[in-house]
Amino acid sequence: MRRRLPAFLLCAALAASTAACSVSEKKSNVPAAQSGQAMTRSQPVNWAGGGPDEVLLSGDSSQHLSHNDPALPASVRWPGLTGAADLDRTLADWAKGEFDRFLRSHKPSANNPPELSAFAVPILASGDVVGVRSETGLFGSGTHSQISHRTWYADTKSRQVWGATQLFDKDKLGDVWRLMMTSLTQSGHSPTTTKVKVDDTVRDMWFTDQGAVVMSLDQGTVLPLADGVKTVVLARKDTDPLLSAAGKQVRDATTKPTVYHPTSPTSGSTTTPGNSTPNGAISPTPSGTPTPVKNSTDCAVAKCVALTFDDGPGPQTNQLLDTLEHAGVKATFFVVGQSVAAAPEVVRREIAMGMAVGNHTWDHRQLTELNAVKQQNEVDRTNQLLQSIIGTSPTMMRPPYGAFNAKTRALGSSIVLWDVDTEDWKNRNTAVTTRRALATARNGSIILMHDVHPSTINAVPGIIAGLKQRGFTLVTVPELLGTMTPGKAYFSRGNIT
Repeated sequence: MRRRLPAFLLCAALAASTAACSVSEKKSNVPAAQSGQAMTRSQPVNWAGGGPDEVLLSGDSSQHLSHNDPALPASVRWPGLTGAADLDRTLADWAKGEFDRFLRSHKPSANNPPELSAFAVPILASGDVVGVRSETGLFGSGTHSQISHRTWYADTKSRQVWGATQLFDKDKLGDVWRLMMTSLTQSGHSPTTTKVKVDDTVRDMWFTDQGAVVMSLDQGTVLPLADGVKTVVLARKDTDPLLSAAGKQVRDATTKPTVYHPTSPTSGSTTTPGNSTPNGAISPTPSGTPTPVKNSTDCAVAKCVALTFDDGPGPQTNQLLDTLEHAGVKATFFVVGQSVAAAPEVVRREIAMGMAVGNHTWDHRQLTELNAVKQQNEVDRTNQLLQSIIGTSPTMMRPPYGAFNAKTRALGSSIVLWDVDTEDWKNRNTAVTTRRALATARNGSIILMHDVHPSTINAVPGIIAGLKQRGFTLVTVPELLGTMTPGKAYFSRGNIT
């Protein structure tokens, strides 16, 4: 597992303690981490300011909170760690805190809307230690974008969870601070240190393979907001004496990777905050013999609708697939790249069952706020991952929040939207989601839902039954629309722009 860092930063930091510095970065090609494996498979993350690779852990899921109003878009995504329940709860609290704080402090705006885009991914899994890093981005509102990071580590055996400051001896945080400020000054910056608390600055750190400490400074803490995120590398000889027992454990787990030992999942594992149904009930997996899924339907003749699900794969997507399989129904899944990386086997199952899979970007950014290059990267990165997993690259995409512009039309994909919005992300209520899906469905409709909300998963059996009762055949988007043209926007079979 490589700790990814720009080479010039690492060389500069180690110059005082080494005669020469060379950096070799390569990706690991070994299987994903799980109990009994000493190494982990990793992938680069497009961190602001640079950062470590993401560690891909088998069996974990991607959790998601979203506010799908294009005038106030918000997306927070984090890993569900089945083998580290205490860290899992910490991450869920972080996600809900970021989400709620954003919605409380910002108002909807049709022009230049404020946007929250936050995610967290595992960056370490070795021995009894697992680590996660987050990035929170605030965009729009006529101001500079603002990026912040945090890291947490946990001992899966003792169930302790540590923030970055706890990796240092609390009596030596002042020494850490001075090393950071000296590094910034020597690199030509003029940090402002008045009225800045050490705890507010030491929030994000990890170790290189050689044991050097890497720390990032949030925008606007000790440097001007416009300077962006700054990364500081502190040589091991300077930081080793400052580490706490927890810090030394995390350092050793990084520099001497061993078999990762997650704890066994328990019945007390956490769920996505805000995603429970009103009574907390979860529909049982359908029993009986599955109804065979038909291979193709001619929607020029049949009365067709398409069920579509965004933002997955999520923790309940397999349950949804069970429901669809037993009902003999096909659907379309618009998947987020970050979540696909966490659960590729779910996407493989979708394809094996005859479902259609489309692109929902890499990290759920509002595309209309991005330039053409960044929009293309959002789509291409997800397509490349899907190509490696299912052997084909999607030709259709759904822009997050339904927001698209001329640049989006030029990305090379057909744009699939909807004409029936269940607003399941807002109501989080099985009965309301069911009622909204059935009330306005027409021949040729595309119905929007999200397979990351338990209330939606519970609504699907009733939606399927209700649509069938009304004489509808449930099909995939490609079956509904037939040949699609790149750059065209499809709201339904009869509404194409």
